[in-house]
Amino acid sequence: LQVGLKSNGGMDAIPIGEAAARLQMAPSTLRYYDERGLVRPPNRQAGRRMYGADELRRLALLKIFNKLGLPLDTAAAVLDAPSPQ
Repeated sequence: LQVGLKSNGGMDAIPIGEAAARLQMAPSTLRYYDERGLVRPPNRQAGRRMYGADELRRLALLKIFNKLGLPLDTAAAVLDAPSPQ
């Protein structure tokens, strides 16, 4: 799943506003997901949450699960499951 990532497979962390724009989500949604522990941006820069490729993928999947009507707790359990299935 690619979310506007560079084709070389790597990317620098981006601030919450840019992440929200790429995902077509409100920044407040990203903050809410962080507060709920659904996504944990590992870095902050000048107090702002910074999102890398792993966090963007997880957010994109949470968005898909939300559109499918899956509760957030269930979506998180699926994403945190140890099995790739």
